[in-house]
Amino acid sequence: MFLLSCNFKLLTKLNLSNNNIGLEGMDIIYKCGFKLITYLNLEGNNIGCEGMKFLLKCDFKDITVLNLNSNKIENEGLEILSMCDYKLLTNLLLQNNNINQNGITFLFNCKYCLQELDLSDNKIGAEGIETLTKCDLKSLEFLTLSNNNIGYEGIKHLSKCELKLLSFLILDGNNIGNEGLEILLKCDFKKLSTLFLSNNNIGAEIMDILSESNLKSLNQIVLYGNDKITPFEDLSEFRKIIDERYPEIQINI
Repeated sequence: MFLLSCNFKLLTKLNLSNNNIGLEGMDIIYKCGFKLITYLNLEGNNIGCEGMKFLLKCDFKDITVLNLNSNKIENEGLEILSMCDYKLLTNLLLQNNNINQNGITFLFNCKYCLQELDLSDNKIGAEGIETLTKCDLKSLEFLTLSNNNIGYEGIKHLSKCELKLLSFLILDGNNIGNEGLEILLKCDFKKLSTLFLSNNNIGAEIMDILSESNLKSLNQIVLYGNDKITPFEDLSEFRKIIDERYPEIQINI
């Protein structure tokens, strides 16, 4: 209740992460009547889809950054979010919210010009990626899709997405394999510079696959946890070979 007794009319940034504020906390945020909020971090507060209803009632027309990581909002919460009038929103973080492919449909209805989108640790799968490609993501620069079981099929859908400004892509733990990597490296992502592909069942064929890459701006690939990636017992020997062959790319294995 402390917030209600304070005069925070000029407040622009509010970080309440990992406080388990729940529905009561969301009600208080609504009653505070914040009008100038541009940055709101609600990560880890167990607000659920019911808490999202309070967010819908808040007048956050100036908000640009919204962190809803780990809040169990699920598909229904994402549907409520799509009703919010956040025309200035650029950064949306939705990690670990039990969102599946059906929830991604609601993103399609959002009129955001997102520069950053984090959907990691959800359940969107390849079908969710297919829906995501229909969203307006032309402004997107940072995309995180780790641990969503998108696989090779998901990469095929992602390759059709218009992401001309994308510079940072995280796909850890999606089991894309060598086939998915091959498709990914031939995408028309002209500004992509950093690619995270840890724990994706990628093998030693990467040596040849990289030679056919269409990603001319790529300067870093992170490949931790791909146990089949080196034919050598000594990983340092493989690092030496790959560094000599691709000196322009920092490859972390």
